Amino acid sequence: MDEKDKIIASLRTQLQEALSTNRVLEQEMALLEYKINITSKATQPLS
Repeated sequence: MDEKDKIIASLRTQLQEALSTNRVLEQEMALLEYKINITSKATQPLS
């Protein structure tokens, strides 16, 4: 494997790690938005 191939392999690994981190953060955001939504509904006065 020459140097260029090593760089490409390293960049692919970095991209996969970044995509994985991004998915985790998106899931965390969705959960937090859900919790905020539930909390705001629970604290609204009854009409």
